[in-house]
Amino acid sequence: MSDTIDGGWAPPPGLRLHIIRHGDPDYANDWLTPRGHAEAAALADRADELALDRLFVSPMGRARATAAPLARACGLDAVVADWAGELRSPTVPDGDGGTAVFWNVSGRYVRAAGAEPWQSWSVFDGHAPAIEAEIERLVQGSRQFLESLGYRRCDAGFERVSEEVEDLSVAIVCHGGLGVTWLADLLHIPLQIAWTSLFLPVTSVSTVVFEARQGGRVHVPRAVRIGDTSHLFAAGLGLNHAGLPGARQLG
Repeated sequence: MSDTIDGGWAPPPGLRLHIIRHGDPDYANDWLTPRGHAEAAALADRADELALDRLFVSPMGRARATAAPLARACGLDAVVADWAGELRSPTVPDGDGGTAVFWNVSGRYVRAAGAEPWQSWSVFDGHAPAIEAEIERLVQGSRQFLESLGYRRCDAGFERVSEEVEDLSVAIVCHGGLGVTWLADLLHIPLQIAWTSLFLPVTSVSTVVFEARQGGRVHVPRAVRIGDTSHLFAAGLGLNHAGLPGARQLG
């Protein structure tokens, strides 16, 4: 009996963008813990499935250490994308009596704020311009990056500006706050909803396909998976909640 079942459907042609968070971090040294290195090795076991044509990485150490085993497994160089470093964040009140980075403000506070623009949240008092500048840095970096892959932003989504990108699988190893904020921009999700409703576990893979619409004139990003960590379970490591407010360290 075969170990696999034939059938199923391959992804449509076009860009497949894999946003990968780094492994278990040693933030003090901007590197990985021993567990983080094991997680990065488990991620590399997905090389055949990801079938990458290109691999990019944040300039930060913990991302580069995560990307290295995947690059070796894929036979690719991990190209540094300077714009993809973690978002710089002032420490702000989290809305529940503590402090946090801006993408970890309490969901209770955010829901109570309702339709109030995030720039006017009291917890961001005095910090909103700096936060807005960081988000703009990400948005502009993302647009230049995607245009280099052949996709230019337009009102309806993205227009393909190169005929050489019929089928392209691209990964970028980056960070949790940046990843969630980038997904919000790509998927047209309000930032405050993404910040308080999405979490990307370490070494998780989030895949966005650029769906062709209007006869291929417009391509619209659509997530087909968010925060997938099946490789961690396959390696016997289990899910790691590092970075989730309130998470408890084990061992």
